[in-house]
This record gives sequence, structure tokens and C-alpha cells, in this order.
Amino acid sequence: DKVWNKQVNAYEQRFQVAVKEDPRFVFSPEFPFGLSGEAIVFRPSANGAGSVHYFSVLSRTPRRTFQVTLDLNVEDRRNTVTWAYVP
Repeated sequence: DKVWNKQVNAYEQRFQVAVKEDPRFVFSPEFPFGLSGEAIVFRPSANGAGSVHYFSVLSRTPRRTFQVTLDLNVEDRRNTVTWAYVP
């Protein structure tokens, strides 16, 4: 669920991209609450350590839908996980 974040004056949805829905193996940003294309994306660690960092989607509209894309072939690791609003 999205929650209202008073600091940024917007609804916020936080997420990670998990391999086979396993929270120990996640793609995550290099720093907390990375925005699309902003942070280098770390791949899942071999030891399954997971991550405490989440991606963050901000919207001033509640229940706005967005689509997440995982692209393992990009050169710029900031674009490994991206998202965009669905019209």
C-alpha cells in the first residue's frame, strides 16, 4: 500500500525486486529510497543477505498504477530497475 509521506508531500510506495519472490535475493538501490534511474542497482548477493534499501515511487495521486521493468542487459546500472506510471 502507498502511504502519505509528509517529508516529500506525496504518496510513496517502496519496493524491491525479488528473485523468485525470495526476500533474501533482491535487486536494490545503492542508497535508501532510490528513485527510477537515480541510484546504481545492486544485484542479489550470492550469500542471500538481502538488503535494507528499497526503491521509492512517489505520486500525489493515491492508488496510481506503475509498471516496474527489470533489464539485465543495460550498460548503466542505474537503469537495471526502472518504473513508469501506467496511463
